[in-house]
Amino acid sequence: MLERIFEKKVTYKPRTLRLLKKAMAVTDQENLKVPFYGKTGMGMRKGIVVDAWYAGFAEGFKGNVYFCVHLGRSDKEEVSSAKAKEIAIQIVSDYMGK
Repeated sequence: MLERIFEKKVTYKPRTLRLLKKAMAVTDQENLKVPFYGKTGMGMRKGIVVDAWYAGFAEGFKGNVYFCVHLGRSDKEEVSSAKAKEIAIQIVSDYMGK
């Protein structure tokens, strides 16, 4: 869906796109090679986080790279949207650095 929105396959006013992009901007960009935008989320059942995700895109020299990292519940470690974000940024940064 993000690709459809930001590649102009869905018609939104430029102001709306600017506001959405601003809301999705990763605030600690200085440690990143390219600009990142995304949204975290999580699902809970009976007060326990059962899944978490980070979906978004990074702006590269050859165009945008869209991604979504989804983490499911694990008995071995905590699931969090912050961890999904960390994984996504590492994978996409590595990919775009090649």
